[in-house]
Amino acid sequence: MLKVFNSETFLVLKKALDGASLRHQALAHNIANVDTPRYKRLDVDFKHQLRLALDKGVFRGITTRPKHIPIGTPGIQDVKPRLFRENDTSMRNDKNNVDIDREMAELYKNSMYYVITTRLLSAKYQRLDMVMR
Repeated sequence: MLKVFNSETFLVLKKALDGASLRHQALAHNIANVDTPRYKRLDVDFKHQLRLALDKGVFRGITTRPKHIPIGTPGIQDVKPRLFRENDTSMRNDKNNVDIDREMAELYKNSMYYVITTRLLSAKYQRLDMVMR
């Protein structure tokens, strides 16, 4: 469980918002190209990376110099959302693999994820403001 006023909590929520924002852009791009021949859908991988970075049971090496090679999974500050293209085969004749129903459902889920994460961040700032007063 994350501590209430830990700076890591704010960093995790910021990274989650960054990932959700990039995923929203990718999903909107897929919807815009639903009828483009040979278009392959885009998606973003960030939730898995975020979980790995938060896993306390995973071994992580500490680098003491800039030229050291990092060992283990990255820390939360190193998590970056990454776009990837799904090049799987398509059932459509035009080789497009975008399913509009799937994209709309994923867009809705991502929007809810963004709203919840925003509310969590807002609640953290409200508690911080309450403590400062």
